[in-house]
Amino acid sequence: MRTLLLGLSVAALLAGCAETPKPIPVVFHPPAPPPKPLGFGAYEDGKWALAKGNNTISGHAEIAGTDGNSRNCSGASATLLPAIAATRSRMDVLYGPGRDFIQIGTARPPAGSPELERLARHASCDREGNFRFSNVPDGSFFVTAGFAGRPVASVKRQVDVRGGQNESVLLTDR
Repeated sequence: MRTLLLGLSVAALLAGCAETPKPIPVVFHPPAPPPKPLGFGAYEDGKWALAKGNNTISGHAEIAGTDGNSRNCSGASATLLPAIAATRSRMDVLYGPGRDFIQIGTARPPAGSPELERLARHASCDREGNFRFSNVPDGSFFVTAGFAGRPVASVKRQVDVRGGQNESVLLTDR
């Protein structure tokens, strides 16, 4: 018992000698600015694509349906966007890096950028899934087409036109 009391006394003595921990100073760091929205400044980078040119991009969009039958973009539209840094980034977000086809399922894709939408041209797909963009300036573009139904899907391709070309593009998952 005497040893126990002696041990407790020594422990209490040592505890009294221990330094009181100093408070850690709190430094206020302002929050980081929000990230720039995708497409920030895109209008300036891509407004060349709004000029009237002498190229034509026409095409056909068709994918394999889940029932084994083909379906085209009839009733939807094809979209033409200049291939600038902001649209490349957007395509990587939507499709994944290096991919040209995506099944969106029942989920809605992330909201688009108003800056990029200002640069977009749209063409209706006819009953056979054909579309056409006229008066396209020289440059590099992304052509995309969506497909209604289940699952919702989208296909893209990059196209370069120069000097009055009539470029034909096939948008397909195959």
